[in-house]
Amino acid sequence: MGTGRTLLSLVKERRLKYIGHAERNTKTDLMKTIFEGKPEAKRGRGRPSLSYVDQALRTNTTNTNAITLEEKPLEEVQEFIYLGSKITADGDCIGEIKARISKAYQAFVLLRPIWKTPNISTHTKIRIFRSNVLSVLLYGAECWKMTKSLEQRLEVFQNKCLRRILKIFWPHFISNEDLRGRTGLEPLDTIIKERRWRWSGHVCRRPQESLIRRALGWAPQGQRSIGRPKETWGRTVEKDLKERGLSLETPPLPL
Repeated sequence: MGTGRTLLSLVKERRLKYIGHAERNTKTDLMKTIFEGKPEAKRGRGRPSLSYVDQALRTNTTNTNAITLEEKPLEEVQEFIYLGSKITADGDCIGEIKARISKAYQAFVLLRPIWKTPNISTHTKIRIFRSNVLSVLLYGAECWKMTKSLEQRLEVFQNKCLRRILKIFWPHFISNEDLRGRTGLEPLDTIIKERRWRWSGHVCRRPQESLIRRALGWAPQGQRSIGRPKETWGRTVEKDLKERGLSLETPPLPL
């Protein structure tokens, strides 16, 4: 029995050493792949693969020379995903909002069994909708510019989802005010405005020499094209301030 136990413990010890050695080799190969810039690095089953980025985005520039990295030209694209948000060459957020609506719809569809079950109360379903769908829809919404068409697009998506949760289909009719009264949800433009105010306050409290504070009042050089100025995040904030009779130069209230 003593010999059997000794062999068993030896087998277990060698097995643990082999597993540890294999894991170290896997991590080493992964790091080599990342730093050497190979096309793809798989991190294991069920995990996303890492890819070597060889793309670049050019915006608002007259220089047309090729962008190179380590003497290799980079592929120029018109949009790319950065930290979950879509960055476009024209700096517009319409593509980002469309992508957010698509991702939020996918999250809503995945929860379809919850919306259909009668064993969960409406209050609980609305809480799930707020935490799992609206959080996906409004990711980064504090940095969006807002227009009437964009607000309407977002409101249509939310109202459609809420009607499906409450099982209100044609030919039944309910106004949007009654729909929000039943669910207790605020309009999306109000939620986005609160987030934008919170973010703008965070920016204004930064030191004057900080990059994010300087970017708040930065304006591009040159002349803009003829026509009405485009809606921007700064103009959206100024519009919110004007509705409250304030401006960026208004001194803060004493504590």
